[in-house]
Amino acid sequence: MTTAAVTGLILAGGRSRRMGRPKAVIPFQGQTLIERVERVLREICDPVLVVGDDPVLPDGFLPAVIADAPPGGSVIHGLLAGLRASPHELAAAVGCDMPHLSSSLLKRQVEHAIDYDVVVIASPRGPEPLHGIYRRSVIPILERLAWQPGASLRDLLDTVRVLVLDPDEAAMFDPGQLSATNLNTLAELERCLQADQTKR
Repeated sequence: MTTAAVTGLILAGGRSRRMGRPKAVIPFQGQTLIERVERVLREICDPVLVVGDDPVLPDGFLPAVIADAPPGGSVIHGLLAGLRASPHELAAAVGCDMPHLSSSLLKRQVEHAIDYDVVVIASPRGPEPLHGIYRRSVIPILERLAWQPGASLRDLLDTVRVLVLDPDEAAMFDPGQLSATNLNTLAELERCLQADQTKR
């Protein structure tokens, strides 16, 4: 199956309060977190855009930055701004703090998107909205959710044609089931680094 043209969206608008420093530029195995994410997205996406309010980025980092709408908004506002800026109908939206993204798994999600508005994977936490393929057709729904107090991307999943990829199928493309791992605290970062060292 031919993969459609896809925009990569790296959502980097979080405040990193629990981490205590900007997550995008944290070193991880010789690269910053956001450089690792961008490298994986480049395998299946063109262009790759960063979405956030003046995010802290590595020196020489080239992807264009799209401001949240409005500044300081929620992840819904970030995804909305990214989809508005996307030159393609489909976009792969991920966080800037996901060191083990699988391009093969994201590509598989893109292949399923022919029949759906959103394609996500599941983790023990449930559906993972920030490991998702989104159609620009969801923009009007995001615009409505953006102004509803307490709304989340999971509310979007309740109102569109969504596929949550079967875990067994996802495991074929992400055997370690690490692609959705995101790092919110220093303790999580240390555990992830230690686990990677153990595997070597």
